[in-house]
Amino acid sequence: MIMLLKYIRRSLYIILPVLISFGVINYSRIGKDQEEPYSQVRIPLDTLNGVPFNRDQMGEYYTEGFDVDDKGNYYFFGGKTPSLVCFSKNAERIYRRSLANLIPGQIRILANRIYLFEIGDNSLNALVELDKNSGQVIRKYPNSISNVLKSNRFVQIDSYQFKDSVLSITYLDSEGIEKKKTTCFNLKAEIIAECPHYPKGSLAIENEMHFAFLGKLGDNFVLGKFSDDGKRYELSLRDSSNHVISNSSVDRKFLGETLLGDLNYVLPEHLIVRNQKLFAFYREKRMAKITEVDLQILFGRQ
Repeated sequence: MIMLLKYIRRSLYIILPVLISFGVINYSRIGKDQEEPYSQVRIPLDTLNGVPFNRDQMGEYYTEGFDVDDKGNYYFFGGKTPSLVCFSKNAERIYRRSLANLIPGQIRILANRIYLFEIGDNSLNALVELDKNSGQVIRKYPNSISNVLKSNRFVQIDSYQFKDSVLSITYLDSEGIEKKKTTCFNLKAEIIAECPHYPKGSLAIENEMHFAFLGKLGDNFVLGKFSDDGKRYELSLRDSSNHVISNSSVDRKFLGETLLGDLNYVLPEHLIVRNQKLFAFYREKRMAKITEVDLQILFGRQ
């Protein structure tokens, strides 16, 4: 099960949030100046006008899909009646599209497309391609991935993750949880011969050190893992030979409260690297709280 968590250095000064109203959307951004690596945006969790969300039987909030495009716009996918919502980096809503016939899950933005992987009884293991600028469904690949998994005699999907332009699926077969298998597909739902590993040349790092690949900073790789005491998310910048360039950490308290999802296939918290920044999607009461970390500044201070 894929769990990516993240935490920010608490030794830095943070000014109090300033709330600004944009019609029905409340917005705030905090951050000191260009020398500080941190800023934060808050958008209401609201099924009609804000970030779509749902609550589980324990009352926990969750929103399955989150991503950021190259302009810094935020995309959220979730809700009891599934909706895809796009906000600008200043929390102004760009569009909201109801996608009631789709099953919410992780999303991945590449160029002008959004990709979604559905898991469910009515739409088993289907890759979906959407238009980024409108949220409209372009096409679905309902059979390709299912056929591959069935030919491998899978029993159930354990987890999945989008890595760059690859969809990585880990599943269980008759050998059970002790011998999980992983198969990778491109974004046309075609199987690829070998799954990518990050950093290149170090196939064991994710398993042995529990690091997860978050994204790239230039030609280097950003990895993260939860600290043993659970209070920090540790960040490591590595080159392609797995040499450590710089290390840092993120304090969980700064980010906010956990957003929980269906742990069978989605992230309980959303942490991604885009545009040379780390974006962490958490919650503060009834507000979605997105923290942006400038990785060039953060790693450059070490």
